[in-house]
Amino acid sequence: MMKAMSKIISCFMIVKDVLSQEYPLLEVIAQALPICDEFLISDGYSTDGTYEILIEISKLNPKIKIYRDHWPSSGELAVLRDATNVLRKRCSGKYIFYIQANEVIHEQSAIMIKTLPEIWPNVIFFSLPYIQLIGTIRFTEEFRGRLTKNYDFIEAVSDAWTLGLSKKFIMREALKSLLTPSRFFGYLGRGIRKTFADVPISKYTRAIYLPKPIFRYYSITLSGFVKKLRKHSQMFKDFDYGRINKEPNDFLTAAKILRAISIANNLDTPLYPTQILEIPLNEHPHIMRDLLQKGVYQIRDEVKDLIKNG
Repeated sequence: MMKAMSKIISCFMIVKDVLSQEYPLLEVIAQALPICDEFLISDGYSTDGTYEILIEISKLNPKIKIYRDHWPSSGELAVLRDATNVLRKRCSGKYIFYIQANEVIHEQSAIMIKTLPEIWPNVIFFSLPYIQLIGTIRFTEEFRGRLTKNYDFIEAVSDAWTLGLSKKFIMREALKSLLTPSRFFGYLGRGIRKTFADVPISKYTRAIYLPKPIFRYYSITLSGFVKKLRKHSQMFKDFDYGRINKEPNDFLTAAKILRAISIANNLDTPLYPTQILEIPLNEHPHIMRDLLQKGVYQIRDEVKDLIKNG
């Protein structure tokens, strides 16, 4: 069932110590705000200044609502899902748009994302194109389901990389299908997840080609990249940090090593594109170009001004 609401799109994002990992946090918020009627952000009790900067910018724009939630004590990856779903339940819009703290929406795509509910009012679930980068190097690309109608059976799944169906909903639908043979055999052939979330030509879902993909920066600096990998040391225990230190500006080397380790650890890293390529600076979101060129992350007053007016 969908909640009663007046807002159209609720954006929501969880964060914890993202400034120390050099995430482009304020740039993400500035680029998403024009899409949102409200922007909910939950801080997991950061200790690196992340929470303080969020409180500061929340005073600049009334759309921004800041919460503080202790992260659940689940597994390393599952905690992201569980923390996201705590915040997701607070969304009051007709649609929810889940954003992570390193995902920058290109200015050419923002208007289209905002108008998707008008273009396809009957679609429940939109999948959007993402490219993942280290600096300016693109090393994976994929579609992620992040914009959906605000139905209570839709929540973050897996390690929170996408929105999907809650386990309760799947179980309920499975039991209901036993009373309707045609539905039962449809689910048997396709699966409940496929029926509701993964079928590209159905009344439920739509994969959207935006003017520009969403730029997901695994890291925008080599120092941030190393910090992030050390934070997930169990997953990347075989990473050759010494090789990066010898080549401090070589994002291509970092991307190749990361992809090789991801594949070796069965992390389902896409092999498309087969070539790891550089995205020219002038194709990145305008707000990111100066940071990428300098190779250093810093809080900028001009981005605060964009947030104030977003």
